[in-house]
Amino acid sequence: MTEKRKGRYPHSIVMPVVADGALAVRGQVGGRLVPVVMVDMTVRPDVAELVRVHEHLGMGDCSSQWAQTGSRLVLLLRFERPIELAMGLAFELPRQAGLVDQVISARAVYLQHGVEGDTMSTTMGHPRLVIELPPTGFEEDWERLFPASLTREFRRQGLKRAAARQASREMVARWREFGSIKMN
Repeated sequence: MTEKRKGRYPHSIVMPVVADGALAVRGQVGGRLVPVVMVDMTVRPDVAELVRVHEHLGMGDCSSQWAQTGSRLVLLLRFERPIELAMGLAFELPRQAGLVDQVISARAVYLQHGVEGDTMSTTMGHPRLVIELPPTGFEEDWERLFPASLTREFRRQGLKRAAARQASREMVARWREFGSIKMN
């Protein structure tokens, strides 16, 4: 039986998100503000090739699923064409909870090469791949996980339970207000 028929692909390692940013491009993904996640592709040249090929060939097929492992959320991606590969994008909670929320809200993410310390201004010319993410059912779980993650962090920082819950609700509301920016 081939690797694909077993439901697995070679090189399906999880890659940590080392830097991030956001772009809103008129005419792309409905003009929504879409997170840019940067991963170090030197460890996965096949992922770098996927981004390069998409730049010239356009649309491909990708399925996605969210998974939680301790304090990490992983966005599992399986590309069918133009290159067949699987990978995971690892987000650390609560540090990257806002980024995860933006990915879920935008229903898309840009993938590009980057290293720790990179910013959008230093990598603006880098090729990137937009990946549209249809609903998976995880969105309902995230509505519970996001505020809970923030509440735990506020409690860790010394807030009382009620104050931490209130601060969490306010932070979610402000974050989503920021993320609702669109390019007309």
